[in-house]
Amino acid sequence: MPFSRLTTHLPRLRPYARLLTLPLWSAAIASFLNDHFAEVLSVSGRSMAPTLSPLYHETGRKDYLLLRKHNVTTDLKRGDVVAFWAPHKREFLVVKRVVGLEGDLWGDDPLDLHMGLGTNKGAVRVPPGHVWVEGDNWRESGDSNFYGPISRGLITGKAICVLWPWERCGERPWEWPTKDKSGTRVEVAGWGEINKSGYLQE
Repeated sequence: MPFSRLTTHLPRLRPYARLLTLPLWSAAIASFLNDHFAEVLSVSGRSMAPTLSPLYHETGRKDYLLLRKHNVTTDLKRGDVVAFWAPHKREFLVVKRVVGLEGDLWGDDPLDLHMGLGTNKGAVRVPPGHVWVEGDNWRESGDSNFYGPISRGLITGKAICVLWPWERCGERPWEWPTKDKSGTRVEVAGWGEINKSGYLQE
């Protein structure tokens, strides 16, 4: 009888069944952690240089970030580096720096404002539930200067540290003052003097 033979061999198959279910459980746990607690994300392009992926243009080398995904929008502050779904292309995750919070007034010409030449024409007030994001290398960045403030609901993670390359593992370069002033608006750690870089507040 086929069924009786199967029941006879079931005890012998149990160890193999456990081996087969182990990868499934591991994949399920990894997926749960990735969706709710932490994620690794690569930073492509030059928009965050020289803070992140500074050699991407020359060598294509990317930085990989460890992102926190739990309650990422509850304690956002200016200077945080976040990952979010691009508002104009929802299938793309991008990495930028938070430079304005709700209620902040942001000018429409970052270069003039940075040089102290801005007139504040066309300034945008960040609405409730939104933030203003920019790439550190703003000349090469598609950010809130292009698509306006983004909803907090689009934010999926906040950067904890660099994981790769190995020599930078554990570093948080977005908190450092940059030595390379070409193309970037970052001047001091954590944007401590952001008023000199275009941030406007009444």
